[in-house]
Amino acid sequence: MDLSRLYTSFDYLSQLGKYVFVVIQWLGSPTFSITFTSVESKWHPLLKYLYDLNSKKFGLKISFDKLEPKHLANLIQCDPITCAQHYN
Repeated sequence: MDLSRLYTSFDYLSQLGKYVFVVIQWLGSPTFSITFTSVESKWHPLLKYLYDLNSKKFGLKISFDKLEPKHLANLIQCDPITCAQHYN
Protein backbone atom coordinates (compact mmCIF):
# COMPACT_ATOMS: atom_id res chain seq x y z
CA MET A 1 0.00 0.00 0.00
CA ASP A 2 1.43 3.37 -1.07
CA LEU A 3 0.82 6.00 1.60
CA SER A 4 2.88 8.72 -0.07
CA ARG A 5 -0.26 10.18 -1.68
CA LEU A 6 -2.14 10.76 1.61
CA TYR A 7 -1.50 14.29 2.86
CA THR A 8 -1.51 13.31 6.53
CA SER A 9 0.64 10.19 6.22
CA PHE A 10 4.16 9.99 7.59
CA ASP A 11 5.52 9.04 4.15
CA TYR A 12 4.06 12.15 2.52
CA LEU A 13 5.28 14.49 5.26
CA SER A 14 8.79 13.03 5.31
CA GLN A 15 8.98 13.34 1.50
CA LEU A 16 7.81 16.96 1.80
CA GLY A 17 10.40 17.66 4.51
CA LYS A 18 13.19 16.27 2.32
CA TYR A 19 11.99 18.45 -0.54
CA VAL A 20 12.07 21.55 1.68
CA PHE A 21 15.64 20.81 2.76
CA VAL A 22 16.74 20.34 -0.86
CA VAL A 23 15.20 23.69 -1.82
CA ILE A 24 16.94 25.41 1.13
CA GLN A 25 20.28 23.90 0.10
CA TRP A 26 19.73 24.96 -3.49
CA LEU A 27 18.40 28.50 -2.94
CA GLY A 28 19.93 29.33 0.42
CA SER A 29 18.31 30.34 3.68
CA PRO A 30 14.77 31.61 3.37
CA THR A 31 14.10 35.28 3.98
CA PHE A 32 10.83 36.54 5.27
CA SER A 33 9.14 39.80 4.56
CA ILE A 34 6.21 41.44 6.25
CA THR A 35 3.87 43.82 4.52
CA PHE A 36 1.81 46.28 6.51
CA THR A 37 -1.26 47.88 5.07
CA SER A 38 -3.12 50.94 6.17
CA VAL A 39 -6.61 49.54 5.38
CA GLU A 40 -7.93 52.70 3.80
CA SER A 41 -11.37 51.13 3.49
CA LYS A 42 -11.81 51.45 7.27
CA TRP A 43 -10.84 55.15 7.49
CA HIS A 44 -14.18 56.92 7.35
CA PRO A 45 -12.82 60.51 7.34
CA LEU A 46 -10.55 59.64 4.40
CA LEU A 47 -13.38 57.92 2.53
CA LYS A 48 -15.68 60.88 3.10
CA TYR A 49 -12.99 63.25 1.83
CA LEU A 50 -12.39 61.09 -1.27
CA TYR A 51 -16.14 60.95 -1.86
CA ASP A 52 -16.42 64.73 -1.67
CA LEU A 53 -13.49 65.18 -4.07
CA ASN A 54 -14.47 62.60 -6.66
CA SER A 55 -18.25 62.19 -6.52
CA LYS A 56 -18.84 64.60 -9.41
CA LYS A 57 -15.98 63.10 -11.41
CA PHE A 58 -17.46 59.58 -11.20
CA GLY A 59 -21.06 60.72 -11.33
CA LEU A 60 -21.96 59.13 -8.01
CA LYS A 61 -25.51 60.03 -7.15
CA ILE A 62 -25.61 57.69 -4.15
CA SER A 63 -25.21 59.16 -0.70
CA PHE A 64 -21.99 58.39 1.13
CA ASP A 65 -23.73 56.17 3.69
CA LYS A 66 -25.14 53.89 0.98
CA LEU A 67 -21.93 53.34 -1.02
CA GLU A 68 -21.05 49.73 -1.77
CA PRO A 69 -17.54 48.35 -1.16
CA LYS A 70 -16.77 48.35 -4.89
CA HIS A 71 -17.44 52.12 -5.03
CA LEU A 72 -15.18 52.70 -2.03
CA ALA A 73 -12.45 50.60 -3.66
CA ASN A 74 -12.74 52.69 -6.83
CA LEU A 75 -12.42 55.90 -4.83
CA ILE A 76 -9.26 54.61 -3.14
CA GLN A 77 -7.70 53.27 -6.34
CA CYS A 78 -8.32 56.42 -8.33
CA ASP A 79 -6.66 58.77 -5.85
CA PRO A 80 -3.60 57.06 -4.32
CA ILE A 81 -1.78 60.35 -3.73
CA THR A 82 -4.48 61.66 -1.41
CA CYS A 83 -4.49 58.32 0.43
CA ALA A 84 -0.71 58.49 0.84
CA GLN A 85 -0.92 62.06 2.18
CA HIS A 86 -3.50 61.03 4.75
CA TYR A 87 -1.42 57.99 5.69
CA ASN A 88 1.56 60.16 6.59
